[in-house]
Amino acid sequence: MQKLLSSLETMSIQHQMNYVRSDFVQNGKDSDFLTVQGPTNKQRPPKKRKKRPQECVFCKNNGEEVRFYKSHVLRNTSGKIVCPILRRYNCPICQNGGGDTAHTIRYCPKNKFK
Repeated sequence: MQKLLSSLETMSIQHQMNYVRSDFVQNGKDSDFLTVQGPTNKQRPPKKRKKRPQECVFCKNNGEEVRFYKSHVLRNTSGKIVCPILRRYNCPICQNGGGDTAHTIRYCPKNKFK
């Protein structure tokens, strides 16, 4: 085993990989090569998902009562507005009429001064 490892250290990485691959095909195991340093296929840790808010940020920022702003969220998982206050708001710039795509002046796509 020691002789095998020392011979692997002098080979290029590509040559090492080919050698390991061919040996695996012949004997069906690769445990002898676990100590060989080279490229690893470590899996990346899963990305942390942002926690979805459990309260309506719009109502909270507008000073509504805690009981009210904790009773709903701003958007559903599809991205549609579910906040009852914002859904009724009609943007004075684009006159969108509120609903699923309701927004304030600050987030209006037609606002030139964003």
